[in-house]
Amino acid sequence: MDESITEETLRALIAAGGVRSLVAIPQTHPKTKGQVWALTAKVGLKELTLRSKREPVRYFSSLDTLATFVLGFGAMELVVHLR
Repeated sequence: MDESITEETLRALIAAGGVRSLVAIPQTHPKTKGQVWALTAKVGLKELTLRSKREPVRYFSSLDTLATFVLGFGAMELVVHLR
């Protein structure tokens, strides 16, 4: 996950139809070591990881939280990687 995207840019790309797919990826949180979820957006040939304002990756504590976040953008499809 080398390249990232901000929430504002992701919203704009989704509204413009520029996102091919959104993917939920399970991760181990680097500080707490618990399971969390990260979101990537496929834009063109790139996969961009959603970042937070202060951290390089925005982590979601549950898949439900991530799904609610994605629905708030108006996106209706989310690919889930189980590993």
